[in-house]
Amino acid sequence: MKSFSYHLLGPLFFIACLFLLLLMIVELVTSKVYFRKHLYNKQLAYWMGGLLAVYHTIRLIIFVSTHDITSILKESVWM
Repeated sequence: MKSFSYHLLGPLFFIACLFLLLLMIVELVTSKVYFRKHLYNKQLAYWMGGLLAVYHTIRLIIFVSTHDITSILKESVWM
């Protein structure tokens, strides 16, 4: 549960994954399709992708502004 504190959207994504898992099970059992119009909405996908990009850009800016270059390089995968 501590890992959720590192990602603001983590709990929301976890709940969404649980919901989608349950939805897929219900669709398999009932042989019906639910929420297809909403789950395959292109506009919603673009908005969610944009939100995620903005969120990670802000996280990156905050990370770079609060750490010096040596500590960033020390923790990076390239060193």
